[in-house]
Amino acid sequence: MLVELVEFIESGKFVCGIVTNHNGPRGRLEVTMSGGKEMMIAPSRILVSCEVKDPGDKASRNAFFNEVDRSREHLAAQVDLESLWSVLDGEGEEFDFDVIAGLYYGGDPSPDQLSAVIRSVQADSVFFHLSNNKIHRRTTEQIERFKANKEQQLSLNAILESGGQWIYQVVSGRLVEEPMQADQIKKMLLSYALSPASGQTASSNSENDTEAIKKAKQMMRYSGLSQEPLSAFKALVAMGELSQHENLDLLRLQIDTEFPSEVAQECANLADDFDLGAQRRIDLTGLFTATIDSPGAKEFDDALSIEHLGNGALRLGLHIADVAALIPIGSLTDDFASKRACSIYLPDGKYSMLPENITEGLLSLKKGTVKPAFSLLIELDKDRVITSVAFKPSLISIDLQLSFDEADNVIDSQHAEFFEPLLSLAKFFLEQRLDNGGYNFQLPQLNVFLNSQGLVEISIFNTSSITNFIVGEMMVMANHLAAKTLRRLGLPCPYRYQEKCNPLINYKVYEPYSEKGKLAAALAQRRLVGRRGLTLEPSPHWGLGVDVYTTFSSPIRRYIDLLVARQLRASVDNTVAYDCDRLLQAALNAEETEKAIKKMQNARKRYWLTWHLKPKIGQNFVGLVFENRGNRTRVCITDFMVDKEFYNLPMAAIPGTEVILKLTRANPREETLSFEFVKLA
Repeated sequence: MLVELVEFIESGKFVCGIVTNHNGPRGRLEVTMSGGKEMMIAPSRILVSCEVKDPGDKASRNAFFNEVDRSREHLAAQVDLESLWSVLDGEGEEFDFDVIAGLYYGGDPSPDQLSAVIRSVQADSVFFHLSNNKIHRRTTEQIERFKANKEQQLSLNAILESGGQWIYQVVSGRLVEEPMQADQIKKMLLSYALSPASGQTASSNSENDTEAIKKAKQMMRYSGLSQEPLSAFKALVAMGELSQHENLDLLRLQIDTEFPSEVAQECANLADDFDLGAQRRIDLTGLFTATIDSPGAKEFDDALSIEHLGNGALRLGLHIADVAALIPIGSLTDDFASKRACSIYLPDGKYSMLPENITEGLLSLKKGTVKPAFSLLIELDKDRVITSVAFKPSLISIDLQLSFDEADNVIDSQHAEFFEPLLSLAKFFLEQRLDNGGYNFQLPQLNVFLNSQGLVEISIFNTSSITNFIVGEMMVMANHLAAKTLRRLGLPCPYRYQEKCNPLINYKVYEPYSEKGKLAAALAQRRLVGRRGLTLEPSPHWGLGVDVYTTFSSPIRRYIDLLVARQLRASVDNTVAYDCDRLLQAALNAEETEKAIKKMQNARKRYWLTWHLKPKIGQNFVGLVFENRGNRTRVCITDFMVDKEFYNLPMAAIPGTEVILKLTRANPREETLSFEFVKLA
């Protein structure tokens, strides 16, 4: 019985098969190939077709297909395409298969001869190329370009192959000499190491980076190692190019870890030329003023004062480091700060938005020296109604400099006269915010840092401490009044908004709840907060319970705060620092960068926490249940404030109860921290 033998290209290879059905779905052909494999193909894919005697069973067909393929490959190897190219000079650029084969072999070409020409063109591609079932003749210029590209590709393939062999040897711990192309290989590996791992969201790569990643993956194939980005990272560590604990996220963000020399020099000049008396400043050096900050802090950018005005009235002072007076808009330092967006605090490093001679020197509100400040003075009557708000450039002198722990220890003793009215005001401000629908989480915060020996240490910072509460409420009020002032003056301002959410519990009535219950409620509420963002339109911040909000209280550390401080400072002189368009662009750019930096800071904290916990696999930890949703339960491991989700825990594991969890896995590079349920506590 005669059958139709067809040849087509599948996955870059020539394949022979027998048509078993000419009327398949959507006009396709059903074809049986070697090994009995069946598939449907469009008739347009057929390159060569002829009738043959059916070889018979599966084994006979396999032998027949192999013989046809061997015979046609042998013929293809003998085709002289260069001679054929010369013969066709001036005859056109596009030819049918049978025309070319007939011209080459003479007369009507056989199916094998037709296949040989097609296979030869596909294999060589120098003088001709296949496209749309036609053979296209290349021009002289195209041939030269193709040959050059082919030679370049062969050279690159040699580099990638030798690079793969070198990578394997280095990772295996062998001492080998670097190849000549070592720098090129390392750059390709770095591009790949910085690309997202499988399952992660890809960042935008340049065309050069994308090409380097492709080459690096090919190199990793030659090395015989895994083709994941992590393998490229390990290779670079073995080469000594990266450290074992390299912060890849920091490299991805392309953050300069050193200030450019021209920025450092400009800052030095600005500091040298700064004259405290050159600007109109009110003298507040007679006020008793204090800074309260984290232990070991060197950048003191805010201070507090409180005065009794008689008849129960008070004047609250919030004094901010006057960065706006020192750093000119459009200066090199300003441009650098706008790109950095914020200071970066990591367990293993710190990268300031501004040079240290500014942040820890001239503008840092340190005890014992007169400092320039931008002060917010708030007068309140005996009922704590605000009667006056004024922003003033000032001179202050710090009398008391304490950490939060130190301040908590002296709040009821020698400095009670200073702290008691501040605490009373803070409670009043909080009460107002809660009445307006705000909430007050007071969640403990995890601190992760490397000590002087390079060892990881962790601690839990109690955000509900008395002085931390005081400072927090004062800064919220200061930022709220800054937003209200700019709104009242009609000046552009980057307002921070937060959409409304349904409160889980009434945080004003927490006495019936245990400490664990309050913490569980706060953890659950944190997951229900509304979306936050930045806008030039005055909008409520429901989380804080205020009608408008911005931030200006940390201009040393955050560029958006510096933008707002400049706008406020200019308003004192009835001028404008930024128009709407310029302010919006600067604020949105800074906000986007700051979000990326916060994400990186959190990832780095998780990395070192996971590294710290790695030797503790198998140990048990206490978890606090804070949310039940169907068969899913969310638990916070309170020793380091990490949330984990579990399925099908006992029904008794309700919010506010504790469970025992065993650490089962800790992989820092993969950011994997896994636990399994052991029992109810």
